[in-house]
Amino acid sequence: MKQEALKYFTNINLIAFAFFLFLITFIGIVFWTLRRSAKSQYEELGRAPLREEANRGK
Repeated sequence: MKQEALKYFTNINLIAFAFFLFLITFIGIVFWTLRRSAKSQYEELGRAPLREEANRGK
C-alpha cells in the first residue's frame, strides 16, 4: 500500500516545496506560542479553571 501511494509522488520539487512550507509554518507557530508578550495571556488562561471552581463553590 505504501508503494502504491508513493508512486504518485514523483515531482521532487513539489515535495520539497511542501516540506519547507510545513517547516516554516511549524517554526512560526512555535515562535508565536513561545513569545514573551504572550506570557501574561497564558498565565491568565492557566488560572481560568481555578476561577471556575471558586465560582461554582459559591
